[in-house]
Amino acid sequence: MLEVVDRFNLGLIERDQYAVYGWISALTWLFWSLLISFDDEITYVWKSKWTRCHLLYVYERYVVLLMTLSMGPVWNGWKIGSPPSDLWCHIIGIYQSGIALAAILGTDIILILRVRALYFSRKITIFLIVAFVVQFVGGAVTAILGLAQGRQFGRVLVIPERGEYTCVSSEISGFRIGNWIPSIAFETLLFFLTLYQSIQQGFHKRKDSVWRVPILIDGITVYILLFVTSAMCEVAWSRGMQELIAVFYPWNIAVISFSGSRLILNMRKTATPNGAGRDAPLTTVGDIEFYQMTTADELTCVDEMSVAPERTPVRAEQDVIDV
Repeated sequence: MLEVVDRFNLGLIERDQYAVYGWISALTWLFWSLLISFDDEITYVWKSKWTRCHLLYVYERYVVLLMTLSMGPVWNGWKIGSPPSDLWCHIIGIYQSGIALAAILGTDIILILRVRALYFSRKITIFLIVAFVVQFVGGAVTAILGLAQGRQFGRVLVIPERGEYTCVSSEISGFRIGNWIPSIAFETLLFFLTLYQSIQQGFHKRKDSVWRVPILIDGITVYILLFVTSAMCEVAWSRGMQELIAVFYPWNIAVISFSGSRLILNMRKTATPNGAGRDAPLTTVGDIEFYQMTTADELTCVDEMSVAPERTPVRAEQDVIDV
């Protein structure tokens, strides 16, 4: 019996080590990406007039970063000195489960605005809003059912000499499949809509076009990052791979934060070339025409992302509805 307990405790210790490594590495990557892009952030975000785009940027870059920092390693959260109570284990489990939903909210809105800017279509916009609500509610429902139906948290003393405890799921709901599937499906839809319109407008052929990177290359990069981390989380959680979920869950949140903020920063950087910042005229960039409301300072988040197809007249601004 003692051998079984020792093996069980050893497995929990290894799981907690993976959780710490995953959390610290994800945070390190987020801080590193923040530092290397901070100069551009000051120029293209903080020195321009505030719009909805700025709010989305702050949310994805800083609010999600703070949430990731506050949740601590998966399973235990911040465990300072005293052993965690059963109530603490339950609360931190619920809190950590909700952070990914809160993070993907902002990034999905950014991706929707970008697709809307490519299509100029009310029908596409309405369809994406409906699809977004359905997938977000679907993800929330599967997460809540997984937490509420039979999942119980507790603590186990793993290293008696040091008084080291770990939070465990003493009972896990059988409803563990599908937490990430709605999000993966929606992001796949947005990716193929972006890819299709990019090909239609010939972005892949415009080697000299400044829009090739932020629209096509960024879109592919972001989708691959989101798909890989979300798929790994789905497989690990549905199959009970606790070590893998402890590593990939904080990385999934970090990728979501990075993706949303990167898309906004690169689009603003492209729209204001040569460090022109807020005073740059945004009527045209190369062979791409922009929506123009009045002045550059009055451009909204959608306007910063909006481009017209090659040799296609820009539609009247009343044809574009606000999200």
